[in-house]
Amino acid sequence: MFYVVLIIGILVLIGGGIYVGWTVNQNDIAVLHRPGSIFIAFLGLIIIISSFFVTAQGELFRKQIFAGAKKGYWIVTDDSGGRVMRHWLLEDGYVQGCSQTDGWKFYDTDGNLHYVSGDSHVAKLKNDPYYIAEFKKTFKKNYNIPEDQPTLK
Repeated sequence: MFYVVLIIGILVLIGGGIYVGWTVNQNDIAVLHRPGSIFIAFLGLIIIISSFFVTAQGELFRKQIFAGAKKGYWIVTDDSGGRVMRHWLLEDGYVQGCSQTDGWKFYDTDGNLHYVSGDSHVAKLKNDPYYIAEFKKTFKKNYNIPEDQPTLK
């Protein structure tokens, strides 16, 4: 539905833009050719912007963009065969999806760039100190992480 609304908005915007034309009269004064087409182009722009707010996929896309752009607390697990092989607990970090793949990329606290894909799990945690403290107590059990596995940062 998101793409349908987005495409309709783009078509309306282009359709309105095609009819917005300036003509020059004999006195070299620019005159707007079809003033109603400005309204059509503006309507197309409103449809495009609203597609990010009124459709479920647009809202998810919008939140994904902004979630990856804000620093926060993240847990990233890299799984293989149903077992967690390594995991990171990032504080004030960024995690972003990799385009054209099912993977994620992020920097650890040492500035090393990591890519995880396949059976990986990425979750952004609430930015609440009490919640983070409680999460740290139980996350290994909740995410089936071996107790002796060190948490990477």
